[in-house]
Amino acid sequence: MTATEDYNLHRQHRTVIGPFLSVASVGKLETVIRRHTEKVLTRLEQTSEPVEINQLLKANAHDAVVLYAFGDCLHLLEDAEYGKPHFKAPTCVLSLNPLCRRLIFIG
Repeated sequence: MTATEDYNLHRQHRTVIGPFLSVASVGKLETVIRRHTEKVLTRLEQTSEPVEINQLLKANAHDAVVLYAFGDCLHLLEDAEYGKPHFKAPTCVLSLNPLCRRLIFIG
């Protein structure tokens, strides 16, 4: 996890993100969440095999948040593995975070 060091930069970030987190804006997200919840329930009803519930819920959250933020998503809920390879990549990159902080002068 990273943190903003400068207060003014933090305030600028909040100004940009604030409208997305307003009560009215988040209220619009309800239809997206309901639609994705229906997909989750349908997938669970259609399968007779064990499901990695953690993976299913990550795919659900990812699709809903990305759809809300960018207007489209990767449709991980429709993937056979619920986007498992997609979630492994960031974990690998985040494990390099302490090293990257030391090499910030590059670039």
